[in-house]
Parts: sequence; structure tokens; C-alpha cells
Amino acid sequence: MDSPVCMMILGHDLNIIGANKAFYAAFGYSKEELSKLNFTDLSTDLTDISIKHFVRQLKVCQKNSMSLKLVYKKSNEEEVTAITHVRNFPGEVYERGRYALTFELRETSPKEKEYQMTRDAMSAINREMVLSADESFLDKLVRGISETLDIPYVLVGKYCEDENCIATESFWMKDKFVKDFKYSLDFTPCELVIKEGAKKVFQKDVQKVFPKDRDLVDLDVEGYIGLPLINAQHKVVGHIVGMDTRPLEYTDLMTSLLQLYSTRVIAELERIEGQNALKEKESHYRALFDNGFDGIMIYDIFEGEMKDWNHKFLEYMGTTDEVVKSNHASFYMPEYQPNGEKSMDIAYRRLLETLKTGRATYDFMHKKENGELMHTQNTVIRLPAPAEHLAVYIFRDITARKKAEEALKEKNIELQKYIDSNLQLENFAYVASHDMKEPLRNIGNFTQLLHRRYHHLMDEDGKEFIDYIIKGVKSMNLLIDDLLSYSRVNSENYNIESVDKEIVISSIRYNVNKALKERNTTLNIKRFPDTIRVNKTMCVQLFQNLIINGIKFTPSDITPQIIIDTLDEGDFWRFSVQDNGIGIAPEYHERIFVLFKKLHNKTEYKGTGIGLSICKKIVEKHGGRIWVASEEGKGATFHFTIPK
Repeated sequence: MDSPVCMMILGHDLNIIGANKAFYAAFGYSKEELSKLNFTDLSTDLTDISIKHFVRQLKVCQKNSMSLKLVYKKSNEEEVTAITHVRNFPGEVYERGRYALTFELRETSPKEKEYQMTRDAMSAINREMVLSADESFLDKLVRGISETLDIPYVLVGKYCEDENCIATESFWMKDKFVKDFKYSLDFTPCELVIKEGAKKVFQKDVQKVFPKDRDLVDLDVEGYIGLPLINAQHKVVGHIVGMDTRPLEYTDLMTSLLQLYSTRVIAELERIEGQNALKEKESHYRALFDNGFDGIMIYDIFEGEMKDWNHKFLEYMGTTDEVVKSNHASFYMPEYQPNGEKSMDIAYRRLLETLKTGRATYDFMHKKENGELMHTQNTVIRLPAPAEHLAVYIFRDITARKKAEEALKEKNIELQKYIDSNLQLENFAYVASHDMKEPLRNIGNFTQLLHRRYHHLMDEDGKEFIDYIIKGVKSMNLLIDDLLSYSRVNSENYNIESVDKEIVISSIRYNVNKALKERNTTLNIKRFPDTIRVNKTMCVQLFQNLIINGIKFTPSDITPQIIIDTLDEGDFWRFSVQDNGIGIAPEYHERIFVLFKKLHNKTEYKGTGIGLSICKKIVEKHGGRIWVASEEGKGATFHFTIPK
């Protein structure tokens, strides 16, 4: 065993039986240390798989020899490559056999050393990667690269194009991490990496190449290597950088290592970005959820529990988080709904509807914590997979609306009663006035007959009484005619149609011609639509009443002047009928449109007080409104609108 060639004896189970002095000297082990080791402890190349292969090779070479190139670990952890010749001792049985190993030591070349370093680096960093499935992956990666390559600075940065800067995701600086800071790309080696999308290596004197980069000076950087991070869309999204305070060695190794993990780093950056976007969305969702105008409650359909709720829900129910957590949803329901059905039955039926269709909307009565009842409009939405077991309940307090609806319903009932009563009254007025015409006509005829036959037999008082009866009959006839006209406007069916302007104007002039001649009245029609959508008969009656009304209330010593004009007000035509009569004091502007309301006695101005009421009815039946603008002694202008 004193041969200058390194030799070792192995047993069949790869235990080390012994070695010569040359081996101890070359590998630095003592006999005691070597006796505690197995052959697999010496060779860093032998893994579980390659050990099996090695054993199979031993079986094959029972009568032959074989040679292997293996890397061994010395006692000082230094590694050495050796051509290993394995030979089976002759005459030995395999199960109890011995193997002689001779080692032909070789000086490790730079390429082999670089390869070994790459392998070690990958092995070390992969161990870290196995352990890191969280946000600390980049930290473990850059620290592992720093320790493996023995360089003090390793940085992973994200490119912010809008700001032309790098935001550091992880920066190992000698013995600590530096995060959450940005630096400009201007006048830095990183600018070349990002802008050109290519690897940049400065083995030494990087400060001289980039004198304006103060960070290189502050960190005392001598050597620099940077690789761009390029995503699947061929866009530069950042870089991975290594820096040393000494000139760089093994740049090919560094390049290989950085390139090896660049894809994984890109994926991690995208994951972080997606996670940040998700957190931002969750933050927005939570802000909307908590500050919504409606109450929101998330219900687990399968477990039958309230899982989450917002502030508005608590406000609606007049409750607290602690009370909600300790109660079922039924706690906020009365036993029965207003229609007499059980609340739980309705809630269960609506939940089944949500399970089938994904959505349900219904009105419901809830009970607050203090027992007060509240009407709500509920919308239930079932969430899609994987959260299909959850339903979102959205509550809106409609108590005020329900009360308003109930009040409106009561008002509508009262209004309907009034309408029915008014229709009955109008029908009565129509029938009564129609039926009164015949007896009134008889009174008038017989009074006139009495006057003709017995006029010579009557004294002055009798003649005066006969005159009063005749005048009363005439007034009564006029009142009945006006009452019949008013009843017809309110009760008769009518058709709306487009009527030509010439037809309307000629009909108006024909109907008021006699009244115009009696007072020598001037009728001036300034502007009038080419066509209007009206009931022709009612429209002519409307203008006729207003014109005659203007003539009637013009003093006898003044020549009446009537002006008709029209303004376009978008969806409406606004008509005006102006006179130069006595005018109307402002306090009577509303009163004049009330049935039978007259401002003057019969001796001053004849009439029944129905004409303007008829005008108001006609305008309202057309969907418009009517009003007057006037001052006492300054004439009056009646305005009314008709929808186009």
C-alpha cells in the first residue's frame, strides 16, 4: 500500500476497507475518519440513481475492470476530479468480494471548475426554491445567488416605463435586504440593459464608464453584470443584476446562472403584480362593500349562516357585529309577513328560486333588533363557482316608499269616490238640465200667451210680474245651455287629430262673426301653427269663448281689440288671447276659472260664470294648462298650452 498511486479497497456494500498512504496524503483523511465513511460519502457525483448504476457496473466487472471519471470531496471540502479505475480481486466471491480502486488525479480546469460552481449554485438555489412558494421567493433567490457566487450585491428590479426608473423588488446588499425604493435609469449601466434588452457585463472599472451613476460610487462597485427580464410578449419588464466590489470572475457562470432563473423571476414578478392587482381589487371591493348605500349580507346557503355584512346592514337592522355573529338570519324576521304568510316560508322559497335561477328580487318585511318593523326590497344573487355556496343579499329600506304608497292608495280611493261622485253629479246636471228644457219652454210659452190675451186686463203690477217671469225664463234657458255645454266637455268622447291652421281660423271667425260686428271689434291673429293636434270642435269653442269673453268685458265706450298669438315652447304650443278690456285684479286670477264664480253682477255684465270653466276643461282634456296675466283696468291676456 506504499505505492505513489492513490489506492483504496472497497467491500461489496461500498464500505471502505482501507487505503494507501498516497490516498491519505492526497485526500487529507486520517484512517479513523476514512473508516467511518462509505464510498458514496466521498463522491459528490453519486446520487441515489447513480449509486444503483455504479453497483450494476461492479457486477458487470467482476472479471474485468472499468474506469469512471468522478469528482471527489477532500477532507477540507475542496473538490478534485479523478479518473477512477475499478478492478475486482481474482478468486473472490462477489457477495464477499473486494474491489481495488486506483485514482488518477487530474488538475481541475477553469471550465470544469466553472461547471462545478454552476452545479453547486443551482443545487443551493434549488433547495431554496423548494422551500419558497410565498412572497419571499425573490429574497431567497437573490441571497442564494449572492452567497453562491460570492458577490455582495444582487438585485431584481421591475421596469417602470412611464417614470423611466427601476422599482426594486428584492435587493441583497452584503448582509441585508433593501426594498421599496426606486432609482432613475439615466446614466446607469441598467439603462443599457433595459433599453437594449441585452446582457451587459463590465468586469471592472464600471465607475469609470458611468461616472454620473452615484450609486456605483456609494456602493464601491467595480464589476457589474445585468440581464434583462423579457416576458412572453417580448417586452422588457425588468432586470436581474449582480455587482461586486472586485473585478468579476466567472462571468460565463454568472450569465448562465442568471439566465437560468430569469424565467422563474419573470413569473414571480407577474405573480406579485397579479397579487397586488388582486389586493387592490379586494380593497376596492371592500370599500364598496362597507360603504354601500344598501345593506349587504353574505349568506352561506349550505351551512345556513350569515358570513359577512356591511355597515349599512347593521344600521338598517339597528344591531351590532356581536349580535349578528351570535344569531341566525331568522332573528331579523317577524313571524308573519303583511300578507299573512310565514316569513321563513317566503325566505326559503326565494332561496330555492336563487339556487335554480341564480337571482331573486322581492319585497320583504324585516324586524330590527329593537322589534321595529321595516319594509325592504331584497335582491339575492348566487355567486359563481368556486363560491356557489354563497348568496349575496342586498337590502334597500323602502319603508318610507311603502308608507307613501299606502297613503297614495288611500288618496286614490278618496279620489275615485270623488270622481264617481263628480261623474254622477255631472250626469245628473246633464239629465236635469236636459229634462228642465221642456217645462221651462212651457212656462215661457204660456207666460207669453197670458201676456198677449190678458195684457189689457192687467194693472201695472201685473204687467211687471209678467216681464219678470219672461226674463227669468230667458236667463234660466241660458244657464241650462251653458250647463249642458260644460257637461258635454267633461263627459263626451272626443278624437285628437291634426287640423290645418286655415280650417281652425276660418271656423273661429265664422263662430264669432256676429259678436265682432255688434261691437265693431278688431281680431288680429299674428302667429298660428300650420297644424295642431286637437279636437277641432273643442278647439274652436275654446277660442270662441275667450274672444267673446274679451269683447264682453270691454267697456261700451271703447272699441274692443282682440290679439291672438303663438309661441313654440318645445313640446308645447303656447297660445295667447289678449283683450283691452277692464282687466282682472291678481287676487281673482284663479277664481275666474271656478264654475259659476262671477266677479260682476248681472246688471253690469251678463253671463252664467261657466264660459271660462269650459275653457279650463277643454285645455286640461288636451293635456295643457291655462292661466291669465292681467291687472285691473289694463286688459287681460289668457295663456294656454297644447301639446304638439
